Amino acid sequence: MPITLLENSQTTYYDYIVSEQKDAETFLFIHGLGCDSTLWDDIIPFLKPKYNLVVFDLPGHGRNKLSENVGFSLSLIFSDIEHILFTENIPSCHVVGYAGGGNIALEAVLKQKKWVRSLTLISTPIFMPFQIGEQEMRKRFATIEEGKKQQVFKSIIDGITVIASEERKSRLEGMMNRVDIRSYKDFYKVCKNSVQEYSPEKFKNVDLPIFLLVGEFDATFPPKLHLFDDTYLNSSRFLIIPNAGNAVMVDKPKQLVELLDDFVIQYVLGSPPSLKGRGYVDKLNFELQSIVNSGIRQVNSRNTIELHFLTSFKVLLDGKEIEGKWNQRKAKQIFSYILYHQQVTRDQLYDVFWPDLELTKARNQLRVSLNHIKSIIEGFTGDDLSKYIDIGRDLIVTSVRVKSDGENLLNEIEQLKLVSYSDRAAKVVELIARLPEVLFPGLYDEWVLELRSSIEMELTSIIEDLLDEDLDPSEEINMLKYLIKIHPNEELYYEQILFALEQERKYSEMDFYEDKLNSLK
Repeated sequence: MPITLLENSQTTYYDYIVSEQKDAETFLFIHGLGCDSTLWDDIIPFLKPKYNLVVFDLPGHGRNKLSENVGFSLSLIFSDIEHILFTENIPSCHVVGYAGGGNIALEAVLKQKKWVRSLTLISTPIFMPFQIGEQEMRKRFATIEEGKKQQVFKSIIDGITVIASEERKSRLEGMMNRVDIRSYKDFYKVCKNSVQEYSPEKFKNVDLPIFLLVGEFDATFPPKLHLFDDTYLNSSRFLIIPNAGNAVMVDKPKQLVELLDDFVIQYVLGSPPSLKGRGYVDKLNFELQSIVNSGIRQVNSRNTIELHFLTSFKVLLDGKEIEGKWNQRKAKQIFSYILYHQQVTRDQLYDVFWPDLELTKARNQLRVSLNHIKSIIEGFTGDDLSKYIDIGRDLIVTSVRVKSDGENLLNEIEQLKLVSYSDRAAKVVELIARLPEVLFPGLYDEWVLELRSSIEMELTSIIEDLLDEDLDPSEEINMLKYLIKIHPNEELYYEQILFALEQERKYSEMDFYEDKLNSLK
């Protein structure tokens, strides 16, 4: 049924299917990017005996053509929906959004639209690393600009279904061929911009039944990605549909209908069981939420903090050194610990830095130290510390991307293990030549000493393995010198280097190591 919106003379096409059941609940379906209202054709026959159904075409999709002077926008879509609901006297409904249609539904919830009674999101992206979203958009748009629209759409269709018949795939292809390219691009940008603005904090006041659904074999937004979505929304229900792809309504229409019906009955109209209020579960959920939130903030952050403490202490924010009184109130030590681990508890900090103090005094010491760190960061950036470090009641987590030269060194050592023996010796010699005389100078807390020992033992293992090979004499000597430096009481290394020096006729150096060896006997 077409309706014309008077304010912009746009015609919106929709279908309102009235159930035979009196006082039936109403579903409103919002299709995804490049689709149209016929996307829902396979589930309508199973739902209409029990529910009223509203399906419509988004601007520039299906039968809904956009005038040149009208652009695809959320305000236009909400105006369409509200006009449909007013015309059909529908005060509220259960909204089902697929992919980008789910993002439109979420925006309605965030704008506190009263007509949303419950929300079902099917294969809808909520968390998406910023750079990946940007790259995919540029890739799609560039291919379309090259006149290869069909290539883009075929790739999408092949990726969103796993068991659909050729007839259903052909129907999807027909939908995408009807879409207006300007609207397609604008719809994509609306979704991308929405996703980039999402955060757990943004949804914390959302209080309505939410159902997240994803196909087991969704190749566009895999189930693992949607696990993050669940933490954003604290949804009422989250399910993975077996043997289904991204377009669940195409691959598993009957199962989708059963799940929608059960959700409305049990979670909207009924009282589902709840795990809340159980001490262990509440604590576990809180910890998991904190961990995920921290990781999400880091991935989406445009800022990077670099911790340099391998040779000397220095902290950089986006390439600029944060200067301040780091040598006071254990600021250098505590900040290094937080940045290196990225998530710590207050109890860990008490144990590491004030193991001998009673708890009350340790708490006071930590409070003073954190306030001092806060003054350094805020004095340098002009921003609240929470933009970079989130200090909670129990957890302290980084809110930005973190790099450290200590972590880089450990990764470099791991990479050495993958290098062939023929190249490994030279790379080891080059690495140990770059290392300072003492790792992490000026830091003597137990965790730093353990980190130093771990690095030295990893290098020792690699070098000892290499010493069994036929090495270049100079490389062998340099590696043995390093081993003697970190293991000055190991007689075997002295004997090995004396033999190597003699082979190279470096007699003057032999005297030094002979004296050292004799002092050990």
